[in-house]
Amino acid sequence: MFEELRADEQSVAEWNRLAETVVRELRLAGFTATPGPGRDAVPGAQVVVDPLGDGGGGVFVSWHRDPALTRDVLEKMTHGEDVRQMPEVRHSGVIAAEMHRAMLAILNSAGFTATDGSTDMDPFTIRVEPGGKDAAVPCS
Repeated sequence: MFEELRADEQSVAEWNRLAETVVRELRLAGFTATPGPGRDAVPGAQVVVDPLGDGGGGVFVSWHRDPALTRDVLEKMTHGEDVRQMPEVRHSGVIAAEMHRAMLAILNSAGFTATDGSTDMDPFTIRVEPGGKDAAVPCS
């Protein structure tokens, strides 16, 4: 049943090649970039191929902050504290928003078509599609 939702093998293979190129470009820009999903994501950019065939599949990039930034916040939440106004929460949000903005600019400059792919469940996600690698503007 779930196989029906999966994109065809050629599309997934193309997305995997694109993801490898995205990782390389992010690393060239100085980012730590990790391919594939991971439960224990390391801080930095994570590049994931979603194999869904319903139009929602493709290559996605998200920024992962160091878990130490939010560890205290999560502990306070479990004790019932309202953390919405905590400086750590605001700081974490600023990091996510600014890294999202920076990665969009860098990926588009590298010749990809990078757009906001955020959802309610996965905010600050970037969808990356081929945009003609030769379209990248060289820096002098």
